[in-house]
Formats: sequence, structure tokens, C-alpha cells
Amino acid sequence: MGRTYKRQLGSRTYGNFNEEQVNQALHDVLENGLSLRKAAKKYKLSYGTLNNKYHGRKIKKIGGQSVFIYEEEVAIINSILTCADWGYPLSAMDLRRFVKSFLALN
Repeated sequence: MGRTYKRQLGSRTYGNFNEEQVNQALHDVLENGLSLRKAAKKYKLSYGTLNNKYHGRKIKKIGGQSVFIYEEEVAIINSILTCADWGYPLSAMDLRRFVKSFLALN
């Protein structure tokens, strides 16, 4: 039986901050004229993270990116459950074809 992994704080450098720290650092940069590097050092943030937040760059979530939006996933799941209710089993290949046809429609 596997265990539940709990990441130790500080074990990795990316994503190791909270939004309050970032907001305080950005406030110091904008209002008090503090440089990005000095603010990053003061609040113990990555300079790259603070720079991206300052310039409004979109940062993707850590890990694999989703192909479908949430609503599409729900629609596919509901369709699969409907097939299951009808007693029509779907093989892996059937499922792949179903999803491909769903993507072709959208």
C-alpha cells in the first residue's frame, strides 16, 4: 500500500511561495520604488517569479497540462456514463475514437 506524499517546504524552489508574499513584494516595487531584485531578496522569492508576476506573464500550472477544459471533460464523462447505462461497453479503442470524434465536432 502506498503512502501519501507530503512535500517538505523548501524542498523545491518553484512554486514555493504564497500569494500574500508576492503581493507585498509587488506593492513595495510599485509604491516604494524598490527594485525587483531587492524585493525578491527581501521577501525570499525567486526573481523570475516576481518578474513574471510584475509583467503579467501567464504562468502555467506545475505538471502536465490538460487537453480539455473542465466542461468538455464533464461532457465526455456524461456520454461514457450514458453508454454504460445502456449496457454498451467501450473498449480502449472505442473510447479513443469517441474522444477523437468529440474533438472533431468542436
